[in-house]
Amino acid sequence: PLAPRNPREPLMFGTLISSTDPVSTMSIMSSLNTSPMLHALIFGESVLNDAVCITLYKTLEGFHPFLYESPKMVQFGLGDFGKVMVIFSGITMVSVMLGVACGLLCSMISKKFPMIRNHPEIEMGMTFFFAYACYCLGEIIEMSGIMALFFCAIVLAHYHSHNLSDNSKVAVWSTVQALGFFAETAVFVVLGITAVASFVTSTYRWSIPFVFSGLFLCILGRAVQVCLLSVLMNLGLKNPITAKMQLVMIMAGGRGAV
Repeated sequence: PLAPRNPREPLMFGTLISSTDPVSTMSIMSSLNTSPMLHALIFGESVLNDAVCITLYKTLEGFHPFLYESPKMVQFGLGDFGKVMVIFSGITMVSVMLGVACGLLCSMISKKFPMIRNHPEIEMGMTFFFAYACYCLGEIIEMSGIMALFFCAIVLAHYHSHNLSDNSKVAVWSTVQALGFFAETAVFVVLGITAVASFVTSTYRWSIPFVFSGLFLCILGRAVQVCLLSVLMNLGLKNPITAKMQLVMIMAGGRGAV
């Protein structure tokens, strides 16, 4: 159970449970040809929130009392919350700059050396090397590797992809899709095994009131923030976010990231 007198653990739990994963929602929306604006709103939210969630969780994890021998670190006050936000902002900024720099460097090399287009294996290797090197470098300097990788991928898709040959574009895209499929499948396999093991072993303990209260508060909190942000955004939008769109956005966030 979460420690009621230690706000650090509820904050860590909140960072994990607040991240949305509306993949199935977007798949249904694509097949139904729904409003492009609604699709952009849901997709834009889901693109970055996983990286933000992991970065914020790791920042809070650094303040956890179990990582320190001094009992003075057990208390978590308002000043510590300010430190968390400052550290989180610094990690985010440095990670974004690192990802953009790696993506631009890869794009510049592929642009300045067009002879690489005659060797698809080099193009593929260079693309994956810079992406993986960006992630590793972010972790080595104790920043957010996944945040750096995310922005590196944005830059590579915007610039580097236009420098690739047609065969390399198809190969890179197919490889990324296959790796993503296998990674997602592995996550759900591990989740299923863990769920089954939680019922047959004494390692885990289920709390039905906590599960349902957490689910209710997640939906309530999401409804409040979606409605408030929609009202603010409608002040400057020519095509306002309708009540039906808001309802879809609220329900799309019911599925959190594992």
